[in-house]
Amino acid sequence: MSLIVKALDKFECTFLQVICEEENAYARIKFSGIHQDQFMGYSPSGKPESWIGSVEFKFRNGKISELWALGDLHGLVQQLRDNSAGLGL
Repeated sequence: MSLIVKALDKFECTFLQVICEEENAYARIKFSGIHQDQFMGYSPSGKPESWIGSVEFKFRNGKISELWALGDLHGLVQQLRDNSAGLGL
């Protein structure tokens, strides 16, 4: 996560939908930020990047005990490639 925060200025996680069931919560999240540092092999473009992901939280004693996240990395890499190409990188 620290690599993402370093690479994307104004990094945000926006919860689009949350479903809670007993000791579990599931969320659809939009991740976004401005590409300001090397990220996944791509030089900074200064452009906004965003992708959608899903997260599963498991709770024990009222605290998050596990977290599993999946994201559309293929779509993110395509954005990074397209934005870098526009800069001649």
